Formats: sequence, structure tokens, C-alpha cells
Amino acid sequence: DGTALWAWHGVYVPARVILGRYTVEDIQAEPNAEIRRAMIERMGWDRWLHETGATPVHQDRYGTLYRTDVDGERVGVVVVTNSTPEPDGSWKRYALLVEPHHETAHAAIASTFGMTADEYQPAIET
Repeated sequence: DGTALWAWHGVYVPARVILGRYTVEDIQAEPNAEIRRAMIERMGWDRWLHETGATPVHQDRYGTLYRTDVDGERVGVVVVTNSTPEPDGSWKRYALLVEPHHETAHAAIASTFGMTADEYQPAIET
């Protein structure tokens, strides 16, 4: 019937992701973090960071914080690695858009949970 499903490592994505028909702007506009991650993986993390003009700000055990411009507006981007491995043993990386005022990756990650860095002290992550 012409129906097709497109997926990247178990994540359903639009066909354009698999076909490579998207831009950095499309990635930045994607609201779904899983699809955004798949798009960045397909493009390549280094290329994505380079093409966005991202500059590293801080790195700690929580991730790496960058600053870049998205649609003419300054934003923070924190790149994190999932805290638990996938069934095949691989580790997924994610890019999360955060407010640009954060000075540490820890504070940026904490903000995604509505917390300050002092409040965000996970003992165990699953």
C-alpha cells in the first residue's frame, strides 16, 4: 500500500533523516530529543558541533557544555552520554538545548530537571 516506516537504532524517524535530507537548522528545530539525537548521529557529532559554530564552555562528569546561535539567538547546548548502556553495550549521546547563562555542564543538566547544581546530586542514575 506504499506505507513505509523509517527507523534509526529503534527510533522511528522521518524518511528525510535516513535519506540525509536535512540541515543543521532542521536538527535545531526538532522538538523530539530522540529524533534530534538520531539526526545528529546520522550527521556526525563533530560535524554538527562544527556547523553550528558551537564553542566549548565547560566539561565535567555530567557532560560538555557549548554555546552557539540558533535562529539568531544565543543558546547553550549540553552534550551528555546516557547513564545506562543500551542492550548492545553502546552508549547514546544526546544534545540538550539549555539556557545560555549556565557556566558548567552540571548546572545545565540540573536545569533540565528544574533544579540547581547544588540540588542535582544523583547518587544512582538509571
